[in-house]
Amino acid sequence: MAKTARKGPSASQAIRDYCRENPDKSPKEVAAEMVARGFKTVTAGYVSTIKSLAKKAASEGESGETNTAGATGGAPASKSATGGAKRGRKPRVPVEGSRPGPKPGNKAKSSAAAGERQFTLDDLIKAKKLSEALGGVAQALKALEALAKLGN
Repeated sequence: MAKTARKGPSASQAIRDYCRENPDKSPKEVAAEMVARGFKTVTAGYVSTIKSLAKKAASEGESGETNTAGATGGAPASKSATGGAKRGRKPRVPVEGSRPGPKPGNKAKSSAAAGERQFTLDDLIKAKKLSEALGGVAQALKALEALAKLGN
């Protein structure tokens, strides 16, 4: 069932109007007045939110920035309307003289350190030709496994 349209201003608009007329009232006092006027869900925290948004909108209006989303809410029109700050974790600033790599204590095993031979481009080209001659990489691997079993 659809909600029926409320007659009169919304709670947010009533809070803005009341705060404009009574700027010295605390959020708790404003919330009590709104409940007395028939707005059941108004809390002091909600009043604080509405007041801070109104203050932010007023300061943006003075600086010439506009929010095309309007007074009805919605997403800000531009990055400048959100304060210009990027969201998320700040990037790590590298220390001068340091370089990225493994953390201390994590010793990466390199094949050269283990005494294994490093492959050159010529070695890889020969391996490719061998795999093509044997019918693919899977066949070449089977042949190499068989060769290893022979003890060569």
